[in-house]
Amino acid sequence: MRASKSRLFRLGIWLLSRLIDRQKHYGLFGDIEEIYSLQVAEKGRLRANLWFWLQVLKTIPAYVINSLYWSLAMLSNYLKITLRNFTRQKIYSTINVAGLAVGMACVIIIMLWVQYEMSFDKHHEKAERIFRVAKESHINQPPTKAAVTPPPLSPALLHEFPEIEAAVRVCSWEDELFSYGQKHFLESYYAVDPSFFKIFTVHFLEGSKDTALDDPYSIVLTEKMAKKFFGQKNPLGEIIQFGDKADFRVTGIIKNMPVNSHLISDIFLPYESWAKLFEIDLKNWWWNGFYTYILLRPNADHLKLQEKFGVFTEKYGFQSQELFLQPLLSIHLHSHFLGEIGQNMHTSTLILFGSIAVLILLIACINYMNLSTARSSTRLKEVGTRKVVGAHRSQIARQFLGESLVMSFFSLVLSLFLAYLFLPFFNSLAERQLTLNVENLIQILPGILVLILFVGLFAGSYPALLLSSFKPITTLKGGGGRGFQKTRLRNVLVVIQFSTSLILIIATFLVRNQLDYVRNKEMGFAKDQIMVVSIHDEHIQTNIAPVLEELKRNPSVLYASSSQFLPNDVKSSTYANWPGKPDEVRIIINAGEIGYDYTELYEIEIVKGRRFSREFPSDESGAFLINETAMKAMGDDFQLGMGFGHWASRESKGKIVGVMKDFHLHSLHEEIKPVYFFLNPRQGYRISIKIQGGNIPETIDFVQETVKKFSPNYPFDYRFFDDIFNMAYINEQKMERIFSIFALVAIFIACMGVFGLSAFIADQRRKEIGIRKVLGASALRIVYLLSKDLLWLVLAANIIGWPIAYYAMNRWLQNFAYRTNIGIEIFILSAILILVITMGTMSFQAIKSALANPVDSLRYE
Repeated sequence: MRASKSRLFRLGIWLLSRLIDRQKHYGLFGDIEEIYSLQVAEKGRLRANLWFWLQVLKTIPAYVINSLYWSLAMLSNYLKITLRNFTRQKIYSTINVAGLAVGMACVIIIMLWVQYEMSFDKHHEKAERIFRVAKESHINQPPTKAAVTPPPLSPALLHEFPEIEAAVRVCSWEDELFSYGQKHFLESYYAVDPSFFKIFTVHFLEGSKDTALDDPYSIVLTEKMAKKFFGQKNPLGEIIQFGDKADFRVTGIIKNMPVNSHLISDIFLPYESWAKLFEIDLKNWWWNGFYTYILLRPNADHLKLQEKFGVFTEKYGFQSQELFLQPLLSIHLHSHFLGEIGQNMHTSTLILFGSIAVLILLIACINYMNLSTARSSTRLKEVGTRKVVGAHRSQIARQFLGESLVMSFFSLVLSLFLAYLFLPFFNSLAERQLTLNVENLIQILPGILVLILFVGLFAGSYPALLLSSFKPITTLKGGGGRGFQKTRLRNVLVVIQFSTSLILIIATFLVRNQLDYVRNKEMGFAKDQIMVVSIHDEHIQTNIAPVLEELKRNPSVLYASSSQFLPNDVKSSTYANWPGKPDEVRIIINAGEIGYDYTELYEIEIVKGRRFSREFPSDESGAFLINETAMKAMGDDFQLGMGFGHWASRESKGKIVGVMKDFHLHSLHEEIKPVYFFLNPRQGYRISIKIQGGNIPETIDFVQETVKKFSPNYPFDYRFFDDIFNMAYINEQKMERIFSIFALVAIFIACMGVFGLSAFIADQRRKEIGIRKVLGASALRIVYLLSKDLLWLVLAANIIGWPIAYYAMNRWLQNFAYRTNIGIEIFILSAILILVITMGTMSFQAIKSALANPVDSLRYE
């Protein structure tokens, strides 16, 4: 009979054994084999196989229905037991649900943040084929990468490479006056080639993307900007005045651009017309202030195209520069080059805060594990009874994992509410526009499902394995079994909790210390009581002296001076040049133009020579101030009074009259670099005004009236210099606030766990405490008895947390060229803080137990 069994029959038997327990129904399987053999003998193998598989298929619906029924029954049972335990152990259950909910809310908010940051530029239909052309310069070491390119690059690429379907130049400009009737607004804008709307996905509400910028003096607005200028009026065909240069006719209205885009503007002008107005040479290969984007043909390979750029750069005279392509979808998270069109996000920042959110969730899971294992003695008889009536260990484990998953689901519901509640607060910290709606929930649904499973299985894994391992005879006698007696793992988990909290506290203190260091460090210039007024009127920019003279008439104005840049943000750079300089020597030097009294106003010290002075009329013919770093870079060639200029001039444009003491011309992220200031008292884009502190509001009003007198059509635009200075460290300020919040959340969850454990330990040792009090133990001795183990755990957390925090924060401080020291006092203060918080939480239960009546304790069952 065995020989008559076909492979098809053996396959059916294997499938049947998966549906029906063969050990419990051994006779059934024997009958099937016997009947099958008779069918083969009487009717043939084909009909026997048909009969056999019909029987197999008949069992599948019953198996599915049976499995579903018992699964729902067990789920109902898990739910009942979970709710029953929740009502019986309200304190512990509340701690578990609250802790898990807070941790899951942190993870959900971070998931929304990550999803938002990763969605940048994905709304463009041709995003996979769009690339930005960037360059890497090898003139100095280490090489520098820049996002800006020269204006002739785009048409040259389009002409040379047939793989490129379209190319566009983009120039981003800020604070230009746009006027319609009596309405005057300072607005940022893009100057773009007409191909911009063919490459990028922009939805037109009025006009056509194919012809919107064909007119040399056309302008395209977003619906938000159109409403700002025209209200409810139809804007098409209306004329907007662009400064005092030209009039532009509205030829298109587009939808507001998505915020998750690295290219955002409300106003678009034709590139070539704009260049003519500003007299920009579109054939100048040395002017790197523009962005070049290309659209590749569907089958083109950007890597193969990039390999051809070497010949192209040689042909067009790029010296020591290499072109490369950036995929559009990678710019926001992976591009941090010189001259970025906007502020991009660092991937490391997302990883950092994502890791912190997971650590907070881990702390909450540890609370669940600790409290579940600590309270395992209350459920030993339940486990023993289930095993006696036939439950397997796997069934017991599944029961406790099921309870954990149910608890995880309850926590998820609460976490969604908490995330919705605190998302506006997080948005204000991170300066984002995250929303928790149905669409976003669907997008992060896989992450939420993984979150439920992770929390449920991880938090419930150890309690399930521990409780299911107890022997029935031991549990029914009231013993705890070997697993219950050991608290080593629980102590390890507590140490992990407090190590994580300690690391976050240390990180918060160090970030704050670095910010204090930045605020208090001697920058080489004054910051206080200085107004900075931006001048947007070109007539005033080129004839600024009368405005300065009018301002100085006010006795509250100590100094007033014009400049191209502010001392903490000297953006322009060139190559230094002087008579006798060897051709192989190339010194990149930052450059700016300033007026008289500028160094006095900002209190920039002169270490050699003198300042610019009206007593020396020759200064206006060409005079330079350089800093100490520039003087050192020039070496032995340097002499006061020597000729000086920049690379493009080839000849000296003036002479060096003084050397400034080094000051930080950028943020403390960067080292001090060579810089020169050139005297130009007649021109400036900004006016710096040093004012007295007595009557600041009246002085501001006077400055506004004076500026409006000379420039009535332009809005008055001013800020205080110390506010501008602090803006350079806005990312660090946000990091400090987010670190502080996460640290507080981590400590809160950890303390909830300590509170639950201390309440349980005090309850377990109630009789012991009563006996000790009867025998004369003091309340202080009882408190020490209940708290001493926790002291050792906090000490262990410090031993583990200190080196981790030191390593991580030392790496972060490497981002600053000038940074604070990591002192031992921060670690000691953090240790004391977490010890005080922990002991305060623990002592509440300890003191309560120590002050309890011993008679009640001894009578307690």
